[in-house]
Amino acid sequence: MMKKQKLVTLATAAMIAGVAATATSIDSVKADTKPSTDSSAKTTSEATTQDKSAVSGAQKSVATAQAAKNAAQSTANSTAASKSAAKTQLVKASSSADAASSAQSAAEQYKSEATSEGITKAQVAVSSAKSETSAAQQAVSVAQTPVSAAKADVAAKSSAASSAQSAVNTINSQISKIEAKTSTEKASITLAKSYINAYKKYLSDITNDTARDNLDTAVKSFDKTAKITDYKATTADKNEKITNVGKLTTAQAKELTTFTAGVINALRAQVGTEAVKVSDGSVKLIQLEVAQEEKEKYNAGKEGDTAEMNSSVWNDADLTSAGIKSTAVKDYFGKYKSYVDDWDYPLWTFYSTKNLTMAYLKEAAFEAVQYALQASDYVRGDLLGSKASADVKGEYLGATFDNYGTLHLNFIINFDAAKVAAAASGNDFGGGGTGGYGTEIPASSKFFDNQTTPVLKSTSSSLSAADTATLKKDKANLVVAQKKVTTANAALKSAKAILSAVQAKVNAANKVLTTAKQTQKTAEQYLSNLGNADANLATAKQAVIDAQTNLVAAKAAYAKTIAPDQVAQEALKVAKAVLTTAETKLSVAKANLAKRQNAAAQKTLVLKKSGSNSNVQQVVWYDHGVSNRQTQKLASNNQSKSQALPQTDDANQSYLVLIGMALLSLIGLGTLDKKRRI
Repeated sequence: MMKKQKLVTLATAAMIAGVAATATSIDSVKADTKPSTDSSAKTTSEATTQDKSAVSGAQKSVATAQAAKNAAQSTANSTAASKSAAKTQLVKASSSADAASSAQSAAEQYKSEATSEGITKAQVAVSSAKSETSAAQQAVSVAQTPVSAAKADVAAKSSAASSAQSAVNTINSQISKIEAKTSTEKASITLAKSYINAYKKYLSDITNDTARDNLDTAVKSFDKTAKITDYKATTADKNEKITNVGKLTTAQAKELTTFTAGVINALRAQVGTEAVKVSDGSVKLIQLEVAQEEKEKYNAGKEGDTAEMNSSVWNDADLTSAGIKSTAVKDYFGKYKSYVDDWDYPLWTFYSTKNLTMAYLKEAAFEAVQYALQASDYVRGDLLGSKASADVKGEYLGATFDNYGTLHLNFIINFDAAKVAAAASGNDFGGGGTGGYGTEIPASSKFFDNQTTPVLKSTSSSLSAADTATLKKDKANLVVAQKKVTTANAALKSAKAILSAVQAKVNAANKVLTTAKQTQKTAEQYLSNLGNADANLATAKQAVIDAQTNLVAAKAAYAKTIAPDQVAQEALKVAKAVLTTAETKLSVAKANLAKRQNAAAQKTLVLKKSGSNSNVQQVVWYDHGVSNRQTQKLASNNQSKSQALPQTDDANQSYLVLIGMALLSLIGLGTLDKKRRI
């Protein structure tokens, strides 16, 4: 009987030979369909038809080869999977056989030790292990007893420490609130000597162009020559929330005005001019003006000057609320123009008007004053003021923000009407003979209520007597509370140490118990192995026999998968090669067809009858680009026109037969192997 490996080799050789024959058949198709260079054998139309037929045949060959390759791939995948599964089972069987062999060796060892003396010794070991386990269990119980009490003590000490710390935190909070009242507010601007001198020179003769130019030069260099102490807010200002900067209360507007006036007065002190004042009326007046401007959308007057606003919008009720009792409101705010000068130019505008603090507002005012010191129009206007004058009783400031976040500053001059002009007329409050200057606010007006001349001081605010007493008491209580915290923490630390110690004893006892239990388990298992040595050995031997049987079967099953897998892989390799050849020939056929069609496009064919001979045609063509006329006579017979093209289907059929034979060879090998085993 032939060996299986030889059969496999023969099948493979037959398959390869068949594929080679198929390739040869395809080559013959190519040879048969190769365009003829003999122009007398075929017309251009017939040649083109042949090329198209060749392309069609090559396409069929490719389709057939592709199908065969797919079938071969599927078979190869299947055989490879079978081989892999068989190998996995072989590895398992080998491992089981090794384990069974080791188990048999152990059983034989126990059998040799299962003497009367050995069994007695094992029984003593089990008894001793049980005693040790019992003692270890008792030790754990003893160690566990103080744990609960230690945990409870730690919990109590922890609660006491937390309470003590909470008391300290409360006292610290109270102290912080009081000390916040003593925080320092700082902000200062020191002008350069050149700046001060230029301004003083300008004030001495405001019509002097040279003095004016020198002042402008000094103003432009402000940011390089001045010394500025950045604004530092108090804790109270940082904590004072401003929900909407455009809706300040009168108290908030006055606080802002007082700060701003302090900054301006510090500057005026440097140049020797009169300080600006702040009163309830000056603050109320700026609030009224801004509210009215917002109501009229800033269209009532020019450049925001209150005096240029439509006088009808002001009424006695409004002015009375500002502390000005007037029977000639129209004259006060309509006729005389420079007594209320509102700076609503955007020296400072907040991008967001919500959720600010008083500290932000004051810082904005401080920055706005710095910007003004760099603009000649502001400096020559109201900012730095003028020297004391007999006809001026005082200058007042009002400051606030509008709903758009823009800062407004009002400079209000209160003249001494009796000294302005001796021939004053047409004015309830005083003279108007010099273009309207001379308006005076009645001395009895509430406009002057709570007036001050703010001075910016970089000093800490003082505490009230009550706050001072509370602070002293809180600090004393803090010392006591901190001592309690220290004591409570020490007690807690001690309690935690005790708990840690007793817990360590429990852990150690549990470790001993775990070891004792394992020792007992080992001793009991050994005794059981000795007592069942005969039965265990018999079982182990049978397990070895079974494992070896399974191993042999697994080896055979694996060996059975090797040959089919080899054949399948070879078939796949050949199928891929045939497919590649078919695809190449298809490309050649397509190229020939394209070449033929391109050549036909360059010629014009004209068929003419030649005399009375109906069997002869004269073919006349004009080759574009060639000047001479060429003629040729062709015999017209039906046999040449009906010349058959090569049949490509035969090649396809033979290739299918080849693949079928290869697959059948796999089945045959499997059957042969099965018969041999039987």
